[in-house]
Amino acid sequence: MRSKLARCSLGGLALITLVSGCSSSGSATTTGASGPPVRGGALRVDLEADPRCVDPHQSPTGTTQIATRDVLDGLIAQDPKTGALKPWLATSWQVSDQARRFAFQLRPGVTFSDGTPLDAAAVKANLDRIVAPSTHSLFASSLMQGYAGAKVTGPLAVTVSFTAPNAPFLQAASTGFLGIQSPRSFAAGTKATCAKVVGSGPFVMESYTPQKSVVLRRRPGYAWASPVAAHGGPAYLDSVTLGIVPDGGVRAGRLRSGQTDAITAVPALQVAPLRAAGRRVLTAPQPGMPFTMVFNNGRAPLDDVAVRRAVSGSIDAGQVVRAVHHGLFPPAYGLLTRPTIGYSRSVPPPDPAAAARLLDQSGWTGRDGEGYRTKGGKRLSIDWPYRAPADAQVAALQQLIQQQLKRAGIRLELRPLATGAAVTALTTGDYGITQQSMVRDDGDLLRSFFRSGSTDNFSRVRLPEVDRILGQAAATLDPGRRASLYAEAERRLTANATVFPVFDYVTLMGVSGKVAGSAFTADGLPYFHGTWIAR
Repeated sequence: MRSKLARCSLGGLALITLVSGCSSSGSATTTGASGPPVRGGALRVDLEADPRCVDPHQSPTGTTQIATRDVLDGLIAQDPKTGALKPWLATSWQVSDQARRFAFQLRPGVTFSDGTPLDAAAVKANLDRIVAPSTHSLFASSLMQGYAGAKVTGPLAVTVSFTAPNAPFLQAASTGFLGIQSPRSFAAGTKATCAKVVGSGPFVMESYTPQKSVVLRRRPGYAWASPVAAHGGPAYLDSVTLGIVPDGGVRAGRLRSGQTDAITAVPALQVAPLRAAGRRVLTAPQPGMPFTMVFNNGRAPLDDVAVRRAVSGSIDAGQVVRAVHHGLFPPAYGLLTRPTIGYSRSVPPPDPAAAARLLDQSGWTGRDGEGYRTKGGKRLSIDWPYRAPADAQVAALQQLIQQQLKRAGIRLELRPLATGAAVTALTTGDYGITQQSMVRDDGDLLRSFFRSGSTDNFSRVRLPEVDRILGQAAATLDPGRRASLYAEAERRLTANATVFPVFDYVTLMGVSGKVAGSAFTADGLPYFHGTWIAR
């Protein structure tokens, strides 16, 4: 099994992971049509959601990553097969001062599509911008915890420093969240980069029309492809149009009828019909954080660990996943998905009897007229706010969990909110449960989401021992040592019933038979540099 160093969703509250995927074999590329690659042509891909903002420095969504991975190159590349980190825009790097300092040497001759050079000053401008409060980064800045600055030591040499050890920064630098943009584009402000980004990649972003499409055009002369890419040089395709089609049934129908060439997030019920129609559905496990119910550890009644454990013990995730995803997504057994370094099978099986005993011991011994448990005349009720309308499969999952908890005497209130109200609820802690997931091929996700005081710590948990363990993991470059530390942190968080992971995400991407060279990043997201259309 591959060793990997190294997704965030709140049901639309703020951070949304919108696609899952790696190739079905675990390799970077999945071929389709036979024969040599064909140059030219326009690829049509239907996405399941609007990126809302196409700047990955600001936005954490999966569709933003898809829209920009071919536009923005990275300092480092991560091999999807092995997880190894390899040079890209940075030809080499040296780590010193206990993983507090990273000195990069950059590739000469690289330019952004606006003609400006990609040099050390450009890298510094990008990193400074990501952590700047004015950027309002929703995730990228969390990958740079403790950033102390970047120093240009030569035209193509830059040293990045942190106030504390941050060994996971190397893998973070391979993700699209830290993709390098042209500093010239920053002058127009963050609103402008939400509408268009400028990079050094094999495609140029021509346009983004909200709720309609993102259009990419091939960049002639591209000559610095990632070493893990199956294809070097300019892209084969002339253009890629990423249409926005939220309805899964409509997306599948468009793929069957030939109105589009590929679709993301194939609904479970559409997999068999698509295959019967001669379309391919690429599937594979995705690294990162599973679809997770995040318990607000700072708000009653979930401030009581016994109640949190009782909720977890009352949910049969396997039953939920089989009903909603028809066996295509596996139940989650850890706080990280199976392919991610540090994965530990730490989640115990459901145990309704033990859950009932825990609630009895916590004083929830009464019952009201609807069968819900009570204590001191107050019903045991937990709210789960979400941005309406919910994805159909998420809604079905919520309703099944609501039914399971009702059998345990726990009322789960599903609270639909408009986007603004949902964001307010999240930022003020006005929720009992929210949902979260994130794609990243590194167990350092645990530090982003569970470190005391982290802006992404929506469980509001504070466990000093977990903070210490995650700090130790950030200080070592030894993959084995990091894996064991992440596994230990995961076990402690599970014992605290901090969250309840429900299922691991799996790629479900449908493509027509004429599409070849389909490829996925180590984070499991599709990119189109080496894709072509057979004629």
